[in-house]
Amino acid sequence: MAGLPIVHFDFPTDDPERSRKFYSELFGWSVQEFMPGYWGVETGGDLDGGMMTRKGPQQGFAYYVGVDDIDAYGRKLEELGGTLHMPRQAVPGMGWWAIGMDPDKNVVGLWQHDESAA
Repeated sequence: MAGLPIVHFDFPTDDPERSRKFYSELFGWSVQEFMPGYWGVETGGDLDGGMMTRKGPQQGFAYYVGVDDIDAYGRKLEELGGTLHMPRQAVPGMGWWAIGMDPDKNVVGLWQHDESAA
């Protein structure tokens, strides 16, 4: 049985320009500012991500799993002992995202592609 794919990643940075230069030179990734405080990371492969200004000392790496019904998966996450910290939010013209934590306090991101999201 195949599982659901990881479709996006985010990681925090204390120095966006240093991180942009590091990943561009190390892996050849394209890192471009998408909006204030957030940069899109194009890896050249099947999985792209983003980089954001660190919001707090405990903020770490996050991954997002592609789902077909973000609300249903948010409920399932909670039923299985996780916590939903941010219910679905629109990324206009792209889709919906939500943030939860598993029972061990690891970040679990959910992503539902939907170009009609507003």
